[in-house]
Amino acid sequence: MLFFFTLLLSSLYGAAALNVVDISKTTAGVRLRKASWRAAAVDASVPQGGIRMGDVQDSVYVADLTVGTQVLQVVLDTGSSGAWLGAIEPGARASFILPFSDLWIDPAQGIEALGGAILGNGDQLRLGYASGGVVGKAAVAPVSLGSYTVPQQLLLSANWTYELDALSSHNIRGIMGLSFDSAATLPRLLDAPDRRPTFLANVFAQHPAAGNFTTFYMCRGDVEGFMTINEIPEQFSEGMKSVPPINAWRNPDTKALQRWTVAVANLEVGGQTVGLTSQVTGAPANTALAVLDTGSTLTYLPNDTITAMYSGIPGATYAAKANVWLMPCEAEVSVAFHIGGLRYVMNPLDLIVPYSVPIDGSEAIVCAGAFRATTPDLRKLLAADMWLGDSFLRNVFQVLHYGDSTTDKQRPLVQLLGITDEQEAAAQYTVERANLRKYYPREANLTDPIVLAAVIHSFPTPAESESGTNLTSSDATSTSASSTLSPSPHSFPSQRPSDTSGTLPRQTLACGLALATLFVTLFSL
Repeated sequence: MLFFFTLLLSSLYGAAALNVVDISKTTAGVRLRKASWRAAAVDASVPQGGIRMGDVQDSVYVADLTVGTQVLQVVLDTGSSGAWLGAIEPGARASFILPFSDLWIDPAQGIEALGGAILGNGDQLRLGYASGGVVGKAAVAPVSLGSYTVPQQLLLSANWTYELDALSSHNIRGIMGLSFDSAATLPRLLDAPDRRPTFLANVFAQHPAAGNFTTFYMCRGDVEGFMTINEIPEQFSEGMKSVPPINAWRNPDTKALQRWTVAVANLEVGGQTVGLTSQVTGAPANTALAVLDTGSTLTYLPNDTITAMYSGIPGATYAAKANVWLMPCEAEVSVAFHIGGLRYVMNPLDLIVPYSVPIDGSEAIVCAGAFRATTPDLRKLLAADMWLGDSFLRNVFQVLHYGDSTTDKQRPLVQLLGITDEQEAAAQYTVERANLRKYYPREANLTDPIVLAAVIHSFPTPAESESGTNLTSSDATSTSASSTLSPSPHSFPSQRPSDTSGTLPRQTLACGLALATLFVTLFSL
C-alpha cells in the first residue's frame, strides 16, 4: 500500500529575482504576484474561473483552500494524489511531548471544528516522507478550491507533523495532491464504506461533459500563476493548437500509472545535442523518462547530463558531498529539452541561482546549478530517469489530460507549450545579474580552498536532503506498524539575499531510536 510524499527540505529555490515584493496581507507568508513580466509576449493574468497560485520564493506553489469557513494555504502537487490538512495556528508546538515534532495540532483546531468528521474508528495513519511525514486520522470535510466545491472530501486530518518546517514556517497548512485517482492509496487503508475519490476525481464527476484536464502556469518573480480545471485560458488557446499530445508513460508490464511521466528525446546544451538513454525497463529506446511534478522545487537529471551542462563553465566546480555544481555568478549556459517533437528552452534564471553564504563574518554570494544529479534511490522511487520540477515547469504551460488512468481506453495525455523566449530570457538574465552585483558586490572566491569548503558546508548533503521541496507519493501506513525516525540535521543557505523574510529556517533534529520508540508507543495507546 504505497503512498508517499517526498518532502525534502532546503532553501535551494528555482529563481533568483532580487526585488523585494511585499507579502500579501490576505495570504500570510506567501507572495501572491501581480503580473509584470511576460514570457514570449504571453498575457499571464489569471483567467476568469482560474485558481490563483502564490509561491514562496519561486520554491513552493500554493493556493487558498476553503475548509468549512476557514481558508488554508495548501501546496498544489501533481506528484501525489491524496490530501492532508493541519488546521493549526502558526507557531503552535508541543516540543515538550514530541521533541522531533514540527507541529502539534490541537484537536479543538482540527477538522471537526471546520465542519468535517473523522472516519471509521479514528485510527492513526501515517503519510511518510523521505525527510519527515505527517500523522493523522482519515476524515471528510467540505472543501473548495477556487469555484470548485466537494461537500465530503476524503483527506488526512493531521495530528502532528515532523521535519516539515519548510511548510509550517510559511503558514502552509497541507498538501492537495493532483495526480491520478488510481494512485491514491489512502483509501485502501480504509474500510469500503469510507473509501472516497480524490478531489479532482470528484470535480470531474460533477462536470462529466466538461472533460477531465487541468492546466498550470507557474509564476516567476512578480508574475502571477494559476491553475485551471477543464478550461484552456484564452491567452494560451492559440498556441495550444500547435502542441501535439504526448502519451503519459505507463509501465508495459505492470500497467502502473503513478505519476505524470513523459519520454525526453534529448537535450541541447550550448547548442550541442546530448543523447539520452533510460535505465527503466520498457522505456522507449534512446529516450529518458521524466516525471513532471509541481511539488518539486528543483530538476534532477542523469549525472552525465548534469556534467555536460555545467562542467564547461569556466571556474565551475562540482561539490560531490552536496551533489551541487558551484560556479561564478557571471556564468551563462543555454539548455533546451526535446519532448514530443518540440523544443523547450530553459530560462537561465532556472539553471544557475545565487545564494548568500556567511564568509568570514559577512555575507557573500555564490551561484549554484539548480539542476541536480539523480541518485539511485531517487530513480527507484520515481521509476524514471529525470524529475522535472518547478525549475523546468516555469518554462512551459502544462495541460494534463487525465483520461482513464486504470485502462488504455482513454490514455492520459500531456501537452506542453513552451513559453520562454530565448532572447528575452537571456536579456533578463543579464539584467538580473547586474542587479545582483549592486546588492552583493562580494562574491565567494571558489578558488580559495578554505572558502570553497565553507560554501560546500552551507549546502545540505544528499544524505540529509535531496535539495528542494519535493512532494511525490510512495507509502501510507498505520502507526501500528513500526516506524523509524532517522536523525536529520539540516543547515540551509539562504537565497534571495535582498529578502530574508522568506528564508527557510535552520533546523537541527536529532530523533534517534528513543524518540522513534516514543512515536510508536504514543500511537499504540
